[in-house]
Amino acid sequence: MSFICVVKVTVGAVINESNGVVWYLSGIYASTKAHFRQVQWDMLKQLQPVNLEPWMCMGDYNDISHYEEKRGGRPCTGSKMQKFNQMLHDCSFMDMGFSGQMFTWSNNKKGRNKVLKRLDRVVCNLNWRILFPNVYVQHIANKESDNKILCIKLNPHMKWLRKPFRFEQMWLTDVSCKKVIEAGMDGSFQGSASFSFCRHLAFCRKLLRSWNVKTFGHLDHKLKQIKSQIQELEDKLNSTDHTSAL
Repeated sequence: MSFICVVKVTVGAVINESNGVVWYLSGIYASTKAHFRQVQWDMLKQLQPVNLEPWMCMGDYNDISHYEEKRGGRPCTGSKMQKFNQMLHDCSFMDMGFSGQMFTWSNNKKGRNKVLKRLDRVVCNLNWRILFPNVYVQHIANKESDNKILCIKLNPHMKWLRKPFRFEQMWLTDVSCKKVIEAGMDGSFQGSASFSFCRHLAFCRKLLRSWNVKTFGHLDHKLKQIKSQIQELEDKLNSTDHTSAL
């Protein structure tokens, strides 16, 4: 891991995986002051990878994106949420969702004075989610802080993909493809809507991969064999032509 930027409470780093995959990581502890947060949003925009390389950002944003992410206290103004959501849009971020309780921050008061918010979250761009489709976020209680711990977990039964998943056009030629997709999107997962959606996508991808092998076979291996055979034929033809010329 190499750091590319450390400014105030915003950190940027480049992660080099052992399998050669490179992705970007940003961490943030946003200010409680709206005008300072706007400066940090601008910093994040500058950290955005030029070529849309995989990018993940996590931390305490001290902002919410929807009204339902706050309970108690004064209603949040739409302008604040709009600025936060605009930053997420400009950075091509998607919310990775979560498992566990929604609210990550509490003012530690009781009764009518109690305020709960979802201030902490993990977001990423599409390429990061494609690269690590099985990663999910868990909210864990923290007795030492007002904020919950964000724990990023891998599905222990699935491995990271070395290459992005791609939906093959030829799959549509088989009538059973639709049934596989319907089966993958069926069922329920506990957590936020975005978390549940991501888990459905991951399950659907797993079913499609298994179905692809059973229906079409190991096409990658077959293609390599065909390319190898073509190369051998070309080598023989070139050798024959060269011998004839002599």
